[in-house]
Amino acid sequence: MPSKKRKGMPKDDGTTTTTLYVCPNKQCGLIFQTKKGVAQHFLHYSQCYKAAILPSTKQITNVDNTASQTANTQSHEMSDSDTDNNIADIDTQHDNDDNENDDTITQNINDVVDTLVPQQQTQQTNNDDTINDINDAINYNDVMQQSGSTFTASDYASTRLLKILDNANAPHFLYRDIMQWAVDSKAHGYQFESQCNSRPAVIENLVKHFKLQHCKPQQTTLSFPEDNLQINITRFDFVAQLFSLLTDKSLTGDITQLDVPQDNPFGMYTSPNGHLGPFNSGRWYRKAYANLCTPNSNDWLCPIIYGCDETLVGSHLGRASVTPLIFTLSIFNESLRNKRTSWRPMGYIYDLTQHGKPMMTQGRTIPRKITAEEKCSRYHQIISKIIESHIAVQRDGGIHNVTVELGNICKQNVNIKVPVAMIIGDMQGGDKHCATKIGYSINQARLCRQCNISGNESGNPLVECKRMSMTKIRQYVLNGEIDLLNSISQNNVYSAWFDCDFGGCELGIFSAAMPVEALHSVEGGLCQDVATILFEQDLKPANCGRLDILVKQFCDLDMQHYMTSGGNKAMPRMLFKDGVTSLEALAKSHIIGILLTIIAVSLTDDGKALLEEVLVPPNSNQQAGVKRLNDMRYIFSMLLCYWSWLKQPYFWKCNDKNARKTAEASIRKMLSELIKFWPRAKGNGWFKAKVHEQLHVPRDIARNGSPRNSYSGPVEHTHLTVKEQAQRTQMNRSCLDAQIGNRSAESYIINYAHDRICSISTVSDTTTVARATNSTNGSTGTVIVSRKLNGQLDIQFNWNIPNCTWAHPCQLVIDAIARWVKPLFSGPGNNQRVVKRQLVTEYNRQGIIFRAHPYYSKSGRAWYDWVMIRYVKEGNANAQDRSYFDPDDEVYYGDDVAVASNYHYAPGKILAFVRDDNDDHTDDDQLYAVVMCCAYKHSRSGVFSTYWKLEFTDARCTKPVVLFIDVNAIVRHCCMIPENDQEHGFHEIWERERWAKEFS
Repeated sequence: MPSKKRKGMPKDDGTTTTTLYVCPNKQCGLIFQTKKGVAQHFLHYSQCYKAAILPSTKQITNVDNTASQTANTQSHEMSDSDTDNNIADIDTQHDNDDNENDDTITQNINDVVDTLVPQQQTQQTNNDDTINDINDAINYNDVMQQSGSTFTASDYASTRLLKILDNANAPHFLYRDIMQWAVDSKAHGYQFESQCNSRPAVIENLVKHFKLQHCKPQQTTLSFPEDNLQINITRFDFVAQLFSLLTDKSLTGDITQLDVPQDNPFGMYTSPNGHLGPFNSGRWYRKAYANLCTPNSNDWLCPIIYGCDETLVGSHLGRASVTPLIFTLSIFNESLRNKRTSWRPMGYIYDLTQHGKPMMTQGRTIPRKITAEEKCSRYHQIISKIIESHIAVQRDGGIHNVTVELGNICKQNVNIKVPVAMIIGDMQGGDKHCATKIGYSINQARLCRQCNISGNESGNPLVECKRMSMTKIRQYVLNGEIDLLNSISQNNVYSAWFDCDFGGCELGIFSAAMPVEALHSVEGGLCQDVATILFEQDLKPANCGRLDILVKQFCDLDMQHYMTSGGNKAMPRMLFKDGVTSLEALAKSHIIGILLTIIAVSLTDDGKALLEEVLVPPNSNQQAGVKRLNDMRYIFSMLLCYWSWLKQPYFWKCNDKNARKTAEASIRKMLSELIKFWPRAKGNGWFKAKVHEQLHVPRDIARNGSPRNSYSGPVEHTHLTVKEQAQRTQMNRSCLDAQIGNRSAESYIINYAHDRICSISTVSDTTTVARATNSTNGSTGTVIVSRKLNGQLDIQFNWNIPNCTWAHPCQLVIDAIARWVKPLFSGPGNNQRVVKRQLVTEYNRQGIIFRAHPYYSKSGRAWYDWVMIRYVKEGNANAQDRSYFDPDDEVYYGDDVAVASNYHYAPGKILAFVRDDNDDHTDDDQLYAVVMCCAYKHSRSGVFSTYWKLEFTDARCTKPVVLFIDVNAIVRHCCMIPENDQEHGFHEIWERERWAKEFS
């Protein structure tokens, strides 16, 4: 941070004169502000010290060898590109104290430093107007074009080493150490070398070679005269960052991954199926295209999606806050936007909380409390500096006459229109961007940033609200109508986003900032609240422990496809080895799995008995506990169905207002049922902004397409990158943003150069036809059935693994195989003495693996998948009655309705896969599944669960039906929860993608 002004100092004219000392080693060229910095540099780098003494006639002895030894033992890179003007800045550990004991060496080095001729450099500190000069200096067509130069072996080796170290998050000084090791190795006969032995020199060479000068961060200053406070803002040039996205072939090389017309990618996008799905299928895109693009012209609409979320870094002397403002393009489809490489930093919002302590005011130190409105004003002044280059482009009408290539289609003289589409983040962040008065009390005059709802109306699901207009509020601020602004809880602050172009949408930032999305609004909002009500209001600590015991028992069941600790994306987490009732477990990433697991536990006999007992309200009978349990299942299931509904890729048809109104009615009913059956006594009850926000979801879908487009998961993932980059800085608040910005720019430069120099493209074979095959990762065994002299059959089994001590398959499998091969030993002409069958533990069908392994994990747990099986109907009338086929009852899910009407469906537990011969075939016709079968009859046991019972051959239910099933009869995996220890009845939990239908 710049030093504060003192009384009597001359007036600042905006320029400063600095004395600089340049290292005489041309391969280094580092610049230092003090002689002490040069001396420290010479102490660690003998080659730079030698370059300084060679031109001199002064003889200094016994220094080179000692300095060289010091450099070899503790050499580390003294500087990087962390500060402006390439001034050296130490950002590694200062472990040099042990090397300063030799006074002779230090004195000799100081003598050499005294001979250096200082250089004067005048620096312009006022950078407010530099952005226009920079934009004028950029030749955007040159930026878009790729270099056609050839690369040397030195370029290849240097860039690969940079890539390796950057991926490993290695300290910067390792580059020099590794290069020094390489040079030493060559001296001993190992033939390799690199011309660049300095990391900054290599990066600077790459920057010049690929013309990436504009990808580096810019530094500008912002002053707050009330505190004599001046801060440094780190930002990037918008156009350079935009072109870095458009020229990245991993992003724009495959046109099928872009939400653009496939035949004319520079035209207006329309949804391929006519339904709201991708962001560009929404109403906002169509309106922006009509406002900004002229028909039959070279205008191309490329909406910008911003992301902003605060993260904490550091662990000592308090935790600093870093808030990167990043952006991506709406032409990228959802899968592309979920990648880190699809986002570029626009700048870093300076953490003003570090300056909340007493400051210098009028020449004396007194505590000064900054008002909330003043904080908001400073916050937007910072953002204004960051997005200045973006607004400048918008005022110019876009970026004109550039060449853009999407896929294999290249177009020249394109005019790129870059309106702001939306800003993704959390609720509090959205309130900051809208400059509203942050508060969530029931007495708040306006609780929601998007509309005029008050705190005492937010708990009413039937209330009607009006959306806030940016054009009107902007005028209120300009006119200074403070009373009117206070009546809507709006700060009298000119928002940085007021000057942005939102595609002609008059709602502007109040509609674009943080649309309602599943992560913060539902997972971290409603779902966390209902779980907290259960654990804090209904259950006591002892009962929470009893519930956790039942939850942990799921971890002791046989493993199956859908019951995981979060490894299967098709089903939420259902295995919690530490239980679910601890507050630490109530994380947004686990809350959906917690609700599902509690529902699953409540379907078991033990879980139902426990919850009916503990959910009895005070002074009520046992029947009240049954009702409370049913209410809990209903509310939890309803929220999970709503969550799944928000995750759908497509919704109703574009411009279908009736479908939107139907969705609004469904959400109002859901909220009414939530408030009625699951009351909240904590805080303001259900008078919450996150409750009312759900009423905006249908309009957000009509504007932005599927809520998946505003999902803040990719923005949250940037926290990992920021934390990794922060670990390699000095953790100094005044330069933290600058150093992180430099790390981000260097990573991009390294990756850009590596992709073009070192990458070897491979062409995948797309002509291979996908077919069902056996998994090569599974284990195999051999079943040997022989006939003794007395006519009895002898059965043996061996795993085809040397010295294997695994458990054998269950007896049901052995008995089933014996029954299968028994006809081969009887009847006329059957004189066989030995029959072999191969047992397989895995079956792979087009990448979907079905398992049946008695010893899958190291702990000895078995893995037996449950699957839905398609059975051929028998030819009698009774069998037809047993089918229970109903098109609305999707037990056949995974098959077409026309196909399903010809079959019975029932789940089964796979016990093994068996071949019917001794040959090593891979054809599926030779593979059968040994399955323990359920009966056809079933019933609904919950909103998204079905009850099934095993089928037995005896009345005492001791001999389950085990059949050999052709693997082609397997339809899909099932998630089956046993209702008790006997495991005669099971509850099938549907796949999560099926839940959405139950909400709509």
